[in-house]
Amino acid sequence: MSARNKRTQWVRKVADRALSSGGDLQKRGWRWLDSSEGPPSDYLVALDREPDLNYAFDRLRWGGQLICITADRKRAQSLAQRVRDTAGFNVDVDPGVVRTGPRFIPGIGRKLHYTVARKTFLVRPDQHTMRFTYDVRLERHRRSEHEYAVLKQVPSRQSVMRRLRQRFPDSDGEQLQKQAKKLADHVFPVFLSREVSFLRVLERHAPEEYKGRFPRILGAEKDDQGLVRKVLMSWLRQGGPPLSQLEFAKQSAELLQVIHEKARITHLDMRLDNLLITPRGVAIVDFGSAVRDDEDFKETGMLRQLFDQLMSTSEIQQTIGKMVKSGRVTSSAIVNAHQKIDKTADLFYLALQCAHIHEHPPFEGLIDYDPESEEAQAVEEVRREVMRPSDPENPSITSAGEFRRRLEELDGARIG
Repeated sequence: MSARNKRTQWVRKVADRALSSGGDLQKRGWRWLDSSEGPPSDYLVALDREPDLNYAFDRLRWGGQLICITADRKRAQSLAQRVRDTAGFNVDVDPGVVRTGPRFIPGIGRKLHYTVARKTFLVRPDQHTMRFTYDVRLERHRRSEHEYAVLKQVPSRQSVMRRLRQRFPDSDGEQLQKQAKKLADHVFPVFLSREVSFLRVLERHAPEEYKGRFPRILGAEKDDQGLVRKVLMSWLRQGGPPLSQLEFAKQSAELLQVIHEKARITHLDMRLDNLLITPRGVAIVDFGSAVRDDEDFKETGMLRQLFDQLMSTSEIQQTIGKMVKSGRVTSSAIVNAHQKIDKTADLFYLALQCAHIHEHPPFEGLIDYDPESEEAQAVEEVRREVMRPSDPENPSITSAGEFRRRLEELDGARIG
C-alpha cells in the first residue's frame, strides 16, 4: 500500500470513530490542510503537524471541521487547548485515540491520536467588515438537525463603538457613543425582533416542501421592552451537490415567489450573501429588513425613519438608481420601485445576480458555470428581459412568479 493510500485510510479510520457521520466526510469531500487549491472545504485534515488556525479558518466553510491526527498524544491535547483558547473555533471532539489495525484484533496497529475543531464564527474575531452586523455564531443545540444552531444576538455597545471608530475615525467621540447606544439599544433589537416575526410567518404560511429552506426559530430572548436581543435558529448548512446556473436561478425565483405570494413579505435585501446552496436546495436567510404587505409606518415614527434611511442607503436601491441613470434599466416596474418598499426591488436584484453567481466566493464549488454555454446565455437573456424589456412601459416580467416561469420556459426549450 502506498504512503498516500495509507494516510487516507487513517483519515477514514479517525472519521469513523470521531465524527457523528463518518460517511459525510466522503460525501462532502475533504482536503489536506496544506492544500491551497480549490474552494473552502467542509473538512480539512492536518496530519502530524501544528495547524495554523487562522489559515484553517479561512479555508473552511462556516461550520466546517478541522481534523487533526498525530502520533503524539500530548500534541493532540495541546492542540485541543489551543482551540479552546482561540475565538472562532469550538473543540468539537475531545482528544481520542484509534488504532490503524483490524478492529477484530485488539492491540494491533499504530496508535493515532486526534482532536476535531469546528469553525463557529462567520468572521475571525480580528477581522471587521464595513457593514454593521449582528454577533452570529454556531452553538451546540440538541434540537438542531446538525447538533448546532445559529445564535444571532445584538452586539454590545462596545462592539458597535469599535466598528464606528473604524468606519469614522475622524468623528467626534461623544457623537459616536450616542450612535452606538442607539444602534445597540434600539435599532438592532427592532430589526432582530422583526426577523423573528417574519420567520414565524414563513413557518405558518410557506408550503411544507419549502419550510426547510428558511431558518426555523428554536428560541428567543427579549429585553424589558419586549424586543428580541438573542435568537437561536436552525442552521442551514451550505454545501451539497453543485447546481447549474439555471437551476439556481429557478429555485431562487420559486422561493422568492413563496415569500411574496404565500407569506406576503418583501425581503428588501436579496444580496447573494443572503442566499445559500444547501443539500435541500437554495435557501434564503436574513429577514431583518423585510416588510409585510399590509404594514403601515405612518404611526411608527422610528420605523419610518429607519426605512427611509434604508431606502436611501441600501446597496440594492443605489444600484437601481445607477442603472436607471445609465440606461441599463428601462423597465417601468423597476424604475417605479426606486427608493420604495416594493417587491420589484427583490426581483431586480435577484435577476441581476443570477447572471453573476460565479463571482460569489462562498458558491465556489457549488455552481457549475460556463460563460460560453447555452445556459449562461439563456440566463442572461432573461436578465435583459427583466431590466430592458422591448416595451419598457409594459414589461413582460414584473414578479418573481413571472421570472420563474420564464426561466422554466427557457429550460424546457433548451432540453427539448
